[in-house]
Amino acid sequence: MATCLFERPAPVRSRHNILDYTALFAPTVLDDLVASGDRDTAEELWPMVVRLLEFTLEPVGPDGLFRDPGNWWLFVDWDRKLDRQAAGPGTILYGLRATLELARRLGRERDVPFLPLAIERMVTAARRELRDERLGRFVSGESRQISWASQAWLALAGVPRPQEARARRFAGGRVRRDTVR
Repeated sequence: MATCLFERPAPVRSRHNILDYTALFAPTVLDDLVASGDRDTAEELWPMVVRLLEFTLEPVGPDGLFRDPGNWWLFVDWDRKLDRQAAGPGTILYGLRATLELARRLGRERDVPFLPLAIERMVTAARRELRDERLGRFVSGESRQISWASQAWLALAGVPRPQEARARRFAGGRVRRDTVR
């Protein structure tokens, strides 16, 4: 989401865009609903969740691939050497899955009929384009960087199959502990 999001008179974002904030708004609303049971707040925020899907999906092509538009800040981590091309789709997918779960809990699935297909396309693209089967890890960017951030966000997003996520070589092995290899 933008660094500032204004609700009134109509939902609008400021000029500065932070993709992580946009993608993580729905999980925040979902977490609040689960923790507090406050359905009224979740219902009140639902139109903003739906509106933010447009911004969240903006850098995702019809093939499900994430393409950094260059005019958004993709934070993920403070490390300037971190390639974010793998963590980006993980963050987006995590948000999309939370949006779908929130829709289910609120009985609002009809508001987001496109979401299951968008998630499926992104998962397929991430498995195809980011997974290095030989290494058993996800790689990011032209340098094929391996980082904890990429592994974590893609795992949280449900991209690796359960048996892959549990595999020792995915969970640890040669990934350096200082974020970036």
